[in-house]
Amino acid sequence: MSAETGRPKPPQFATKEAELRHREYACLARIESLQRKLTEGSVIPVPELRSYLATVKLELNKVRASMAEEGIAAL
Repeated sequence: MSAETGRPKPPQFATKEAELRHREYACLARIESLQRKLTEGSVIPVPELRSYLATVKLELNKVRASMAEEGIAAL
């Protein structure tokens, strides 16, 4: 934990590939979590759903673009 903010420190990665893989998995996990909530019958307002999906899609596209630049295959 950081003494200044009280928040956990961001993870440190040994390689750029490890960092990008971590970010890719995190994006995919967020999408799967949303799918699970909808399958279980959770009600999510359409504007909130669109915003959330747009944010995740944008992040996933950035990660995958970085992966392509590094020559790393996406999942």
